[in-house]
Amino acid sequence: MKSSPGERRVRPGTCPWHPDEPATLNCIVCGIAGCSDCITPFSGKDLCPDCRKRRTIYRVRGLVISGILSLIMGISGFIIFYSLSKEVKTPGEIEKYEKILKEKPGDDFARIKLVALYENARRFDIAIANMERLIHNKPRETFYVRKTVRLCLKAGKNEKALSWAVHLNRREPDNSENLKLEGLSHLALQNFQQAEKTLLLAYSLYPRDMELIFTLTDMFTELNRPADALNIIRDALTRIEDESQRKLLKVKRQKIEKIIKKP
Repeated sequence: MKSSPGERRVRPGTCPWHPDEPATLNCIVCGIAGCSDCITPFSGKDLCPDCRKRRTIYRVRGLVISGILSLIMGISGFIIFYSLSKEVKTPGEIEKYEKILKEKPGDDFARIKLVALYENARRFDIAIANMERLIHNKPRETFYVRKTVRLCLKAGKNEKALSWAVHLNRREPDNSENLKLEGLSHLALQNFQQAEKTLLLAYSLYPRDMELIFTLTDMFTELNRPADALNIIRDALTRIEDESQRKLLKVKRQKIEKIIKKP
């Protein structure tokens, strides 16, 4: 009978975890020999239980750190755009920043300001072109890509929005915000089946996103599926604690319940 892993009564030529079994394989990292039940493939490499555990811990730490950095970069980008979008109706502002960029085309601060100016002027094509220039300079900046998707949706360039959103999800999978943007792009293109799949996945990752909640309920209502819309609202009410948000959800619930009660 095999001993449980962790018991190390080792005899020469036997597995340290299962002393009754011969050591037939070696861990590629630490070199220790063990039986075929203990030395098993992990990410394409034969590892022992101890090395598998360490690799798993490192991987989880890496994912956590990556997620935190992505969140910080996203918040920083939002703050920059929010602050730079203030007082954007000053005459001559666009010309001012265009001139700066002619002299210093690598001035990202000026280009971000220019994007905000063009967005407020509803000149989305130029805003998008400048965002793509920013992405070219800093391709790993998640917020730049997200902003571009939003601008494309505003401009009605839904295919382009979807292309950027898919690119983002390939680079950063299992991210609620990225999935939401892809879902919104599918919805704009009336790809309802794919929109539902993607938006529900985003909701499962972050069920407190009010934009996501209302997007799903509106979509289900429009597709004549008010019962599904009501289920989303009921589930959201079990998760949302902010009273002002709960009031909005309750108003939405009442509207959907009236639809359901109609003959």
